[in-house]
Formats: sequence, structure tokens, C-alpha cells
Amino acid sequence: MNPVENEAVVARLLLEADGALEVLDVREDLKKKHGLNCAPGFAEWKVFDGRMNTFPTFGEVPTQLRGEDRNFPGLYPPECSEIKENLSRQEKKILYT
Repeated sequence: MNPVENEAVVARLLLEADGALEVLDVREDLKKKHGLNCAPGFAEWKVFDGRMNTFPTFGEVPTQLRGEDRNFPGLYPPECSEIKENLSRQEKKILYT
């Protein structure tokens, strides 16, 4: 359940779509139809590079490290509060029990 592989992808899609996409809350459908439980998505997460360094935002990554060792802007949590709210409110993680 890596947010770099999940929430970062959804955040990037929402950012690039510029309002043309929305995340729908399908928790009840998943529960009723398939018996799946869900947990809220993340609006904040840490990105580690190959040296286990972490920076809260891409803007804080030193220029010489940008573009290498997993330091790309799309991996970091979005700075847009609307997208962050959408991720934490609507993005869900399916929990297998």
C-alpha cells in the first residue's frame, strides 16, 4: 500500500485533468457487493530516495538531487489543498481480511 504508487498517481491525474475528473466514494458499493473493507487514503506521505533521504516536498529537494534517486515532483504529496482533501476524503485503500 505504497502512497507513491497509489495516491501520487491519483493526485497527478487530478492535477493534470484540471477539474475534468473526480474521485467518487464507492465504499458502500464495495462493502455491499463484494464484502471489501476500505481505509482512507493518504494526503501526506514521505518519499525516500536511494540513500534513505526524505524531503517533505519536492521544493525542498536540493537541485543536484532532482531527477535522480526517485526525486521527481510527481512522487511527492500534492501542494494543492483541494487535491489533498479529495485524496483523504475519497481515495480509499481496500483492506483484505
